[in-house]
Amino acid sequence: MPRKRSFQFIPLAPARRRLGSEGSDVEFQSLMDWAESHVRQFSYITHPLPFALLLAANTGARISEISSLRWDDWRPGFRELTFRRSAWNRPGLKGRRIRGQTPFFRTVKVSAELAGHASYLEDAATSIWVFPGGKKHISAEYLSRILAEHCRREGYRITIHGIRRRWARAVYAQTGDLALAQLAMGHHSIYVTKLYAEPSIPNVDITFPGTPK
Repeated sequence: MPRKRSFQFIPLAPARRRLGSEGSDVEFQSLMDWAESHVRQFSYITHPLPFALLLAANTGARISEISSLRWDDWRPGFRELTFRRSAWNRPGLKGRRIRGQTPFFRTVKVSAELAGHASYLEDAATSIWVFPGGKKHISAEYLSRILAEHCRREGYRITIHGIRRRWARAVYAQTGDLALAQLAMGHHSIYVTKLYAEPSIPNVDITFPGTPK
């Protein structure tokens, strides 16, 4: 006769959607002050972090959108920026867009200070890419790594996606319209925008039948 096997149900830890680390308000402001004071001191090609951080804080862009920016994505005067390249616009296994689906672009107005930095850096540009590297541009992984190294030295816990979440809350607080926040964030689902815009995210308990209470 076949041997009977017994299975033990193990309770799962509460699940959270990963939205990145925001850090405290003091840490975030300190990081932005550092970026503002160093954006024109460093060569943005060899030290892309200050300009990338200001872009994230002003536009709520994904890290893949920032790393793949081109100078012609800026409108004349540098007051508007259109994001065209991200994982959402790459079809196939490495992207999130279904083949045949229309790519989604979003245009964001930026502050006069950021526009001034962009104009200053573009004058010294030697590539069509804002952050050139390798054959085209730096990778999102490289940008994430140098931010992690900087935050580790300073004792912060902040990611680009955490900055994006802060921006989502600011947009929602300003407009009070979740649909407008969804459009500004470039989300395909308003449910995802709701997760970003809420000040806190409740845990979702996942259990199987027979799990001990």
